[in-house]
Amino acid sequence: MTTEYIRKNIKVMGYSISNIGIYITYFFGDNLNLTRTIDLPPLQAIIALERLGAISRFEVNPTRIWWDSPKGAPMDAPWEIFCETFTFSQYEAISIAVRHEYEKSLDADRSILELVKALEALR
Repeated sequence: MTTEYIRKNIKVMGYSISNIGIYITYFFGDNLNLTRTIDLPPLQAIIALERLGAISRFEVNPTRIWWDSPKGAPMDAPWEIFCETFTFSQYEAISIAVRHEYEKSLDADRSILELVKALEALR
């Protein structure tokens, strides 16, 4: 699957950021009866936000995050304060969901490739 196909077929229903991490609920494809969720603990959430460019950098021990405020001023804070001041947008939620679905499709493709190789080895 391409990221364009995935992006067109994801409908984010809810998203939040809190001291326990990032939580996203969404539908994928035509099956609107099946809700999918992403629940990222703080460290995985920080990594996901850095990959999107939403934060500039971070340190782990102790956890500290650097990002730009909506007005462009550089800010830094620990995770708990970051959650209260950072504006987690629907764009970031959709982007995280797209990356998640794309990684799942790559894993499925790898599994199929390994199965094909195993079947060819049996011939």
